[in-house]
Amino acid sequence: MSPLLAAVFALLLYLLVRLLHITTPASAPLIYAKDRSSQFVQSVLTLCPILQQPYFPPLLWGKSGHVQTVLYAKMGRVNVPVPNGIRHSILLVDGATLTFDLHKPKVPHKSGESYCLLICPGIGNNSESHYMRTLVDYAQKNGYIAVVLNHIGSHKTIPLTAARIFTYGGTEELHLVRKEVEKLLPESNIILVGCSMGGNIVVKYLGENREHQEGILAAVSICQGYDVLKAKPLLLSWYNLRRAYLYVMTRNQKNLIRIHKKQLLSDEIKCKCDIDEKKVFSSITLEQLDEAFTRRFHGCETLDEYYQRNSCGAHITNIKIPLLLVNAEDDPIVPLDLLECPKTAAGLLPNVIFALTKHGGHLGFFEKGIIRPDCITWMDRLIVEYADTIVTLHKEGVLPLSGGDCTKSALDGLIDGHHGLDSPTHPLRKEGADDQVVSQSVENVDSVTDDLVSYPLLNGYIDVKH
Repeated sequence: MSPLLAAVFALLLYLLVRLLHITTPASAPLIYAKDRSSQFVQSVLTLCPILQQPYFPPLLWGKSGHVQTVLYAKMGRVNVPVPNGIRHSILLVDGATLTFDLHKPKVPHKSGESYCLLICPGIGNNSESHYMRTLVDYAQKNGYIAVVLNHIGSHKTIPLTAARIFTYGGTEELHLVRKEVEKLLPESNIILVGCSMGGNIVVKYLGENREHQEGILAAVSICQGYDVLKAKPLLLSWYNLRRAYLYVMTRNQKNLIRIHKKQLLSDEIKCKCDIDEKKVFSSITLEQLDEAFTRRFHGCETLDEYYQRNSCGAHITNIKIPLLLVNAEDDPIVPLDLLECPKTAAGLLPNVIFALTKHGGHLGFFEKGIIRPDCITWMDRLIVEYADTIVTLHKEGVLPLSGGDCTKSALDGLIDGHHGLDSPTHPLRKEGADDQVVSQSVENVDSVTDDLVSYPLLNGYIDVKH
């Protein structure tokens, strides 16, 4: 090899090492909390050791937030399982069909009781997304019932039955699924989990009305941005290739709208909402798409109004139950500027812990190995380990509840008055109409699930109409 070629090779190797941050040491997450010496925080850190242990990404590429994010987006996970479950359908009064998938645990929970992870996925995602399937399967193997909300319009093969699609911060669908799960599983304790946009929805849901916290043991939010309005100019920047990611997200959203065009862009909708179809499909950023379609479709006068209405940041300090917020420093989609919100919340509220990892990207968190990572990610392990911690504290009676104390009896009389669900308005919705659930009770979920084992379907799900 000539000296010139050797020099070029050395330079390329140096740049590769720098770009992939290979020499950066693995580290434990930074933990933000109001009082690390408090009984609650100390209990969590003791019972959930993953929060104090170094996170080891794959050696050659795992310390690059871009590689983690791209692999999550394109590949999802490694050796993705196909968990069996029951798909439930809820018919809303506006004609929309909301679905969620319920998955029975594969082993009894070690506590001897029933616990349910109610999971809200990211933008345009659902129970069939690879990272959801991996998380569900891991939760099942650890004794949890796993319920996944399917955002309306996120299934490309399931047609919309009304002019309705998910929003960044609409909490009505989560509320309806939560109420149905409580009917189906009256003996089960619920822990909410939200990923990316789903994290925003979960936190907003809990904070916008204190009554929503009743009956929820705790919540976990992974990789969300907290403030859509503040994120708007940051995502338009080319720094850290954010604009490129924004283009891909916009394309994906347009694809969903195109798939459901018959319902979402009917002549009636376009006339009523003043929507220009050409502007919708020529949008190259989410800001343009939201101005041309989303804010008009949901009845907002301005884009800023729509973003403010759909952000959880203004509601987070109202939450009194245990809340774990998780973000990665190298997440190219959620800039560090947006993380003042969780830092502030953790500094003000004794029930909030904010864990900031050095690596992981956006919903990547691939773990171990040199090139090929483990099938289970750090994120999956964290969610289940934190849930186990909450279960232990719940059984010991030292879990902060929505009343601010650590006992159930202390909760009585402390919940604020009901303020009503802050659901997104729809320009075609009849004035004064409330969404209702048309349902038939399922008396024995276990028997239905057992039937599924005997008669597995091709996609792993059996439909149950409500």
